[in-house]
Amino acid sequence: ALTDGPQVEIGGNERYVSVSRAEFKKIVAGEGRIELQQPVLPL
Repeated sequence: ALTDGPQVEIGGNERYVSVSRAEFKKIVAGEGRIELQQPVLPL
């Protein structure tokens, strides 16, 4: 069926979260975190 196998999320404009450069560097270094705006969708 079409729903079997790994799921890939397409798009992203509605999930974009703006952060400052300093915050982005923290997140990339593993020292910060962005809270999800949308609940995890069931697969």
